[in-house]
Amino acid sequence: MEGHRIDRRLMKDAADFQKRHLIFEYHNVSHVLDALGSGVMYGRMEGIGEQEEKLLHTSLLLHEIGMIYGREGHEEMSACVAAFVLPHYCYSESEIREVCRVIRSSQDPANPGDLLEKLFLDADIDNLGRPDFWIRAESVRKEEHAKQGLDWLLHLKGLLSNHKYYTGSAGRLRSAGLKKNLHALDDVIEEYQRLYVFYS
Repeated sequence: MEGHRIDRRLMKDAADFQKRHLIFEYHNVSHVLDALGSGVMYGRMEGIGEQEEKLLHTSLLLHEIGMIYGREGHEEMSACVAAFVLPHYCYSESEIREVCRVIRSSQDPANPGDLLEKLFLDADIDNLGRPDFWIRAESVRKEEHAKQGLDWLLHLKGLLSNHKYYTGSAGRLRSAGLKKNLHALDDVIEEYQRLYVFYS
């Protein structure tokens, strides 16, 4: 991962730890590094400073680490882990507070207050407007043990239909892809319903 503002030792330690312990279909080190890469890109597009980059990148690196304790409330657990480990990497108290705040901004319902939180949320689910949306969605389905079928397809449609981008950069880069994925999903749902009626 190039271009991040994270201490190299922290980057290695956190990535290695999550590679060993985040062994979920979707919420794993690949997702973490993917979100971090999107955060690096969007931060540059929005023109944030080096200190803001450090806080954003650190938040994205650690935002799923609480999943090792369980899915429920993992955002808060991720913030707690960040507060525990970051002093060992020379983060100041104010930096740690900011990182924890940004991580907590992903709690449902999301309501980002500043640019860092908006960048964080856009980076976290950047794949909704990308061609690899289908692969990522299948990983989520397997992780959640959801059944294939119309209910799952309608769930995905609701996710895409209700999604909003918080930064202009993400909107400009991904809106067209999001619409394309939504249209393709509508076609799949229509075909699924047609076949259901035919074989009923």
